[in-house]
Amino acid sequence: IGDAVFVSDNRGDQLYRVEPADFLAMGVEPKVTLVSSGKAVNPNGLYPGADGSLLMVGFKSSEEARGIYAMMPGGEPKALAEGIGRLDGIYQVKSGDLLVTDWDSGSLNLWSAKAGLQKLAVDFKGPADFAVVPNDDGLLVVVPDLVKSELRLLQLGE
Repeated sequence: IGDAVFVSDNRGDQLYRVEPADFLAMGVEPKVTLVSSGKAVNPNGLYPGADGSLLMVGFKSSEEARGIYAMMPGGEPKALAEGIGRLDGIYQVKSGDLLVTDWDSGSLNLWSAKAGLQKLAVDFKGPADFAVVPNDDGLLVVVPDLVKSELRLLQLGE
């Protein structure tokens, strides 16, 4: 977001901002700032929200479920949805809805404030951060299943 990159530490329940984002190309020492700590978010997947927020999903290695959060610059994480599971990846589609992966349910899901969580694909053992490729038919979502050592390609319409 802007000239910064964010780094999550889910086990330490911390979020860092690194500026400038391209510090390696610029040949400068980055400024690393602790943005959030100890908020019971356990930030994992991160995505720049259309409204300028940082969207994040939580993952705690125990069976303790985490949710979906948004954080405006200079603000605190705000829960959009709580107690979903052990979440890994996140992506915001044009409608504002969110794609998220969940290790607890082994699924790729679509979440919206109105409809809640809807499973789009199941039977993953370890659905991780994923790639989204816009194409003529909508979105191609490439989800790695870390436990199975597989990639799953899912075509979603928009």
